[in-house]
Amino acid sequence: MKPKISIITLGVADLEVALRFYRDGLGLPTHDYEEGANIAFFELEGTWLALYPLAKLREEADVQWSGGGTQTITLARNVGSPAEVDATLTEAERAGAAIVKPAAETFWGGYSGYFSDPDGYLWEVAHNPFTDLTRAPDMSRVTSLSAVTLAVGDMRRSTAFYEALGFERIYGGPDASFTSYRAGQSYLNLIAAQPPNHFWGRAIFYVEDVDAFHASAVAAGLTPEFPPRDAPWRERHFHIQDPDGHEISFAKPL
Repeated sequence: MKPKISIITLGVADLEVALRFYRDGLGLPTHDYEEGANIAFFELEGTWLALYPLAKLREEADVQWSGGGTQTITLARNVGSPAEVDATLTEAERAGAAIVKPAAETFWGGYSGYFSDPDGYLWEVAHNPFTDLTRAPDMSRVTSLSAVTLAVGDMRRSTAFYEALGFERIYGGPDASFTSYRAGQSYLNLIAAQPPNHFWGRAIFYVEDVDAFHASAVAAGLTPEFPPRDAPWRERHFHIQDPDGHEISFAKPL
């Protein structure tokens, strides 16, 4: 069996209460959730989380559970086809698992079956034709805009301007060579540069994996300014210039 857990499903006593806790309290992002639905998926990095009423979870798995704790949890392994579901269940059974529920078409349009490991932990093996959870995470993708850094000729004048606009300063100040402001989930940075100067600043993007992103850029025939390296401000990063000379940085916090 491929070493991947697609979904961890928690059997919950009250879906609305659990949804408020995970979505509204912890801020986890739901995936295509519609109010009133009887299951909630959270699209996390790597393994997803699902909330499902405990009674329905027991009914779907077709098992009788006596207590709580781990008996209210299922682990899911999503595969690419119904044939792979059958093959994975066969592999698990050969390894000593008990087939709790043979594979069959499901009410939601997929195909799945259940097995339990020697300690009774329940696994669902499923094929979902609507949502592909079999792909490995793309470690070379951009995840967010971290910061825009602007070159300024007069730090005192520039800090007065941005603070008059209400930006919250978190580093530096009028007499510093570098100043940083919070801008929602991102940052606005100011860096002192004396004219004549053709450096406008740089845009900084966060990525899943700096080294993987650097490798993909090189493979595409691009020429970064330097290999990935760790910075004193606890980011791993590298820079590259676009065709118009704009400097772009790709980074990830350490």
